[in-house]
This record gives sequence, C-alpha cells and structure tokens, in this order.
Amino acid sequence: DSPTSGEATWMLAELQERRLQLTKALDLYREIPSNHAKGPLAQVAVARCYEGILTRLKEIDQPVEFWTEKASKELKNLTDAYPATQPLTLPQAEVSLRLTRLLFGRTPPDYALAERLLARMFNSWDSVRGTVENPDQQFAKTWKPMMMAATKMRIISLASQGRSEDAEALVEVLSQTEVGDVLRVLDGL
Repeated sequence: DSPTSGEATWMLAELQERRLQLTKALDLYREIPSNHAKGPLAQVAVARCYEGILTRLKEIDQPVEFWTEKASKELKNLTDAYPATQPLTLPQAEVSLRLTRLLFGRTPPDYALAERLLARMFNSWDSVRGTVENPDQQFAKTWKPMMMAATKMRIISLASQGRSEDAEALVEVLSQTEVGDVLRVLDGL
C-alpha cells in the first residue's frame, strides 16, 4: 500500500528484464496499474517481454503457440481499453505496433485486426503531428521510426487481404516522402 510500491515494482521488473528473466519481469510489469506514472511504459514492457519470450522459444526450437495466444489475448485487451475518441499516445501506439507484429506471426495471420490497429496508429499520428509546433524534430525521434515500421506492415496487411489498390496508394504516398524513408520501408518489405 506504499505510495512508492509502483516505482519499486518498476525497478524490480527492469532488473529482471535485464537479467533476461522475462516471465518474472512480465509478472512484475503487469502489477503496475495503468493509471500509475509508469503504467503506460509498463504496458509497452509487457509487450516487449512477450516478444522476448517468443524469440527465445524460437531460438531453442520450442513450441510458441501457447505464448503467442496468451500474448495476443493480453495485448488485445490492452489495446481494446484505449479510448476510441482520442489519438493514441506514443506508448499506446507502440503496444499496438508490437501486437501487430505478433498478429503477423500467428498461423494464420490476423490481417484484419492488424489493419484496424495500424489504421488507428496512422490516424493518431496524423492528429498528434498536427498539434506539435516543430513536428520534424520531435517526430524524428519518437513517432517517425515507429510509423516507418507500421507502414511496412500496413502495406503487407493490405496486400494480404486482397486490397492491392490500397497498398499501392500507400506506396504512392510513401514515394512523396524522403528518399531514405522510402528505401528503409522497401528494404523491410
């Protein structure tokens, strides 16, 4: 009940994550309430831990279905709780992006849900970018790298759903950005 318990839990979770004790870190990050100052970052950490667990299982040739399903369900519950009437915050967008990656790795991939998450990210990015005084500097370090990854995934998602015209339109919009950005997206595809 201490007012510092959330902060202490955060530090212990970070320690466990650095020690690669990802399941312990995952449990600790989950204990941090969403309304705590570290709550949004704890949600990102939950997603990051799930990715780490799945990566490790693949490295040692172990089945990933249980953890994939568990991660998908928990991260979907997190993203479903985000207010629909407001743009996503940066941590919420990152959780959405990590869930999208997870959805792409499922058998079969859930492109429809991935597309809804990505569309919400793009709408949020447009909303937030319009309210920042100097978007180039702030977004270059925060949103822009994430949105480049989201662009790759969205092109794949649209094309995989048979919406090749929408995917082509996104590539066309992308072609109007900086050459380096276009090359990074194309390299990822």
